[in-house]
Amino acid sequence: MSVPPIVHINRYDKIFPLSGISNAKTIGCNENGYYSSYKSDRYGFNNLNSEWDENDIEFLLIGDSFTQGACVNRPDDIASVLRTLSKKAVLNLGYGGNGPLIEYATLKEYYKPAVKNVLWFYYEGNDFNDLENELKDKTLKNYLNDNNFSQNLKNNQIQIDEINSQLISKSFFETNLKNIKKGSKIKYKVIKFLRLDKSKNVIKNTLMSDSSKHNYDEYNFKKILKKTNEYVIKNDSNFYFVYLPKLERYIQCRFKPCKNDRPQKKSLKITNKWLKK
Repeated sequence: MSVPPIVHINRYDKIFPLSGISNAKTIGCNENGYYSSYKSDRYGFNNLNSEWDENDIEFLLIGDSFTQGACVNRPDDIASVLRTLSKKAVLNLGYGGNGPLIEYATLKEYYKPAVKNVLWFYYEGNDFNDLENELKDKTLKNYLNDNNFSQNLKNNQIQIDEINSQLISKSFFETNLKNIKKGSKIKYKVIKFLRLDKSKNVIKNTLMSDSSKHNYDEYNFKKILKKTNEYVIKNDSNFYFVYLPKLERYIQCRFKPCKNDRPQKKSLKITNKWLKK
């Protein structure tokens, strides 16, 4: 089971894990008729352990579920494709649910010397909302406010594994308890299908969403992007900002004018300003 870092927000454990359980089979999601899975590396990310032993890293990836490789198996995830095309080492530090602040923290904790290119995958569909949530956690805010802050996570993997294992056990128990209360797991899935839950959510998110109701923290997004860029340049790497548009924005334009694109305009404006320096 995949344990995203966002589940640790405001849990106030001794450390804030930014990865999953190490050297373990990690089960993902099912969008293609099968549940994706991979064996995690020594730090709980979607890599082979051998990638960490390479002297030169061509690409280091940070991002959310797109980067992690949600719902696909190797070699169809982004990192594996880059390895195949470049025939060089690639480190994947992506994890589902990550926003800009967790991604910056992950880069600081797991950056490896001799990285040539850092690719930051930004998803316009939820990254500003993720940032709003991340800023509520005192540990994550330390990364933003103190350039020297570190949890030394590379040397605390045993503790990370213990914290994530406890969460999985608790989640498994609560999930099965809910299924028992609803009669059975199969019955519950049938009910959800008959209620057209997924269809309703797609329609709601596509036609009724109003991004103006969310808080777009331009100041802190700019601050994180600036710090990331400076950190990467300081370590003699190239920084590439990869902008991933959301599908819903294009679907919306088929039914109503796409006037409300504040977060897209803001993030692109900020990105162009800092990355041209």
